[in-house]
Amino acid sequence: ECGCRGSEGHGTADLELRPEPDGSYKVEHFEKDAPSRGGGWSFGGEVLGDGPRTYFVQVKSERYGTSEAIYDPARDREVTVAFLAPALLRVTIAGYAESPDRDRASLSLEPKDEEDAGGGDDVEARINRAGTASFPPQKPGRYDLVLRLAGADGARGHRMARWNASEVSRQTLSLGSGETTMTIPLPTLCELLVTFEGEAPDLQRAGPDGVPHSVGRNRAEKGERSVTFTDLAAGRYRLLTRTGDMWVDVPAPGSVAFRPNPYNAYLLQVLDTGYLLELGLRTGDLVVALDGVEFKDRASMDAALFSWKQRGPATFTILRDGRRFDVVADAKRFEEDEGSYYRPWSR
Repeated sequence: ECGCRGSEGHGTADLELRPEPDGSYKVEHFEKDAPSRGGGWSFGGEVLGDGPRTYFVQVKSERYGTSEAIYDPARDREVTVAFLAPALLRVTIAGYAESPDRDRASLSLEPKDEEDAGGGDDVEARINRAGTASFPPQKPGRYDLVLRLAGADGARGHRMARWNASEVSRQTLSLGSGETTMTIPLPTLCELLVTFEGEAPDLQRAGPDGVPHSVGRNRAEKGERSVTFTDLAAGRYRLLTRTGDMWVDVPAPGSVAFRPNPYNAYLLQVLDTGYLLELGLRTGDLVVALDGVEFKDRASMDAALFSWKQRGPATFTILRDGRRFDVVADAKRFEEDEGSYYRPWSR
């Protein structure tokens, strides 16, 4: 596969090639509307945006996983795609064989280092009836191991678990070359009944890094004043709407009344590269003020952020572990920091 990643998307050409006599492959450079070779297909890439573009050649191997090389079309005429000895992961899901939910289970690996993990695609495991799951060979690196259950009314069982599912387990692990074996439980699941006034809340679960991950949107019908979330593992969850949030522990003793705290900060999630990292910021940092003006609610936060984007550099006040410090940031670079992002938060 060859292609290009732009500021607003990516384009690829899926290739089916035969090697040259010396073992190399001839790949056409990917440009807008580039043709493919060898019966593959190409995506023209009209939506890549006007920002910088990164060109790549990616190779997938049944034995060694996926690897890629980045090249400069103005300079490079030859690239080498290098593979490391693969990481092999085998997972035993305790309690799987006896669980009535086993046919709804899906186990996947999500790369944490996208540029170093073959483009950032997640991979689903094959799970046998005994509950042993094995993944195809992967490039060594950091991953999230995610266990999901498809909705109980899902027509296609575990095949729907990646799209219509509750996330019941997530843990971060580092995979080196060679085989890694581990055991994870299929947790006992709970229900959470939430009563509310006004807008019905959605639900997220706190991940290992403290950053919440989506569990699912509410299913409250118009006019209802309660919603039940099912298939929840024990843990800490965040109920949220457009204007505020609150935290709740599951299993909860009885129903929970949703009384949100107004948003008064932005929570940052920072990748291992990029502008936010250059500023010295990291995942979990809270932006609590802009140019000395403290955030009070969602409306004032969004208004301040919009104003800042129109005028250029500004001073951000950051709250980290109870300590405050200021960072001057450029609006355009902050907004275009691919992968890192911020979300409304209550502190």
